Amino acid sequence: MIREALDFEISYWKRWRLNFVGSYLDSLGLLFAIIMLIRFRSGGMPLSSEDYSFFIIGFLSSYLVRSMFARVDTPKNYAKYDIYEWISSSKTSMFHILIAERIWIFLRYVTPGIIGMVVYFAYLSVPLTIHVVSIGILILGWVGCMGFNFVLTSFSLLYGKIEGVSGWLSLLLSYFLIGIFFPVKMLPLRLWVVSLFFPPAYTIDLTRHLVLSSDLIMGSFVVEVLCLCVLDVVLLVVGVKSFERADKRVRQG
Repeated sequence: MIREALDFEISYWKRWRLNFVGSYLDSLGLLFAIIMLIRFRSGGMPLSSEDYSFFIIGFLSSYLVRSMFARVDTPKNYAKYDIYEWISSSKTSMFHILIAERIWIFLRYVTPGIIGMVVYFAYLSVPLTIHVVSIGILILGWVGCMGFNFVLTSFSLLYGKIEGVSGWLSLLLSYFLIGIFFPVKMLPLRLWVVSLFFPPAYTIDLTRHLVLSSDLIMGSFVVEVLCLCVLDVVLLVVGVKSFERADKRVRQG
């Protein structure tokens, strides 16, 4: 059923293939612009320097944020695109459509960060084992982001479009709470605790530690990976249950 939903999702977005390419171009353009700003400030500092590495690793890992907030209002638009008719004429549920969308979002928004990280790690001559572990951590973080998205989508189903709120929260996370520009440990205690509920904070911290041997939020690599796994499970369970309840209430209403 998920495969059927994914086939439908891909066929539906074929006319938007330029948007897919645009996601990569936007990513390259933004990264290039920020690197130029840092170079202007720091003179002839090489891209392999620790200052550059700290930011670039955080920036590429933060692509997970896009998967947390992308298209949270889509189910409200199903009727607009007659998707309800397609669902009712097939065995595919609304939940399978949602999973297919998350896979599509991964391909569109998360893979540019993964590809960028592979290229940059090759530039830094990072060992292959760190390549593999870092990508594994990113994918593990994406699982938690998917669960977080299910929760947001459930709220969207019940209370209407929340794109503005999710956009604001996305900016707040990107700039302050997950450690792109500065370590999470620099946050005040209350914000530091809040940041621990978002998977990208762990992925950025763990990946930087692997490459730069930077200090970890939890002080232990194993403990932090376990915390990320537990957070993934909690977000997935809460997200799936809340979406099922929201979907049921909407159909009854």
